[in-house]
Amino acid sequence: MLEGVILDKQITQDWKDWIELNISRGCDKDGIYKILLDEGFSPIDIEKEMGYVPNVDVATIVNPLKTEQPTKFTKGVHSEKNQIFIPNARQIETELAELYTLHNFLNSEECDQVTELIKKK
Repeated sequence: MLEGVILDKQITQDWKDWIELNISRGCDKDGIYKILLDEGFSPIDIEKEMGYVPNVDVATIVNPLKTEQPTKFTKGVHSEKNQIFIPNARQIETELAELYTLHNFLNSEECDQVTELIKKK
């Protein structure tokens, strides 16, 4: 998985502040984890600092800072359908709707709040 990569970099206070800021902003924790891993921090240190362990194989997590969407140019073609890009999300294949899943997108309290809002409509 990470052969040849040295993972002994220490998490400085600047990095700790960055982690705290991005978690408080609601950023994807898997994405944060992957960024830190790619920066050379050890999984043990990352998990200790974040208080979080990804529920998916780390090799499948996309680093949101290194992800580039392919640019497609088609002359004379207009489409109302917008391409949606959500790092680490998986699209559900169905013709009925455009649906995506994102593991741990909402905590249980947030999920309950959204459910209640939907029921009120």
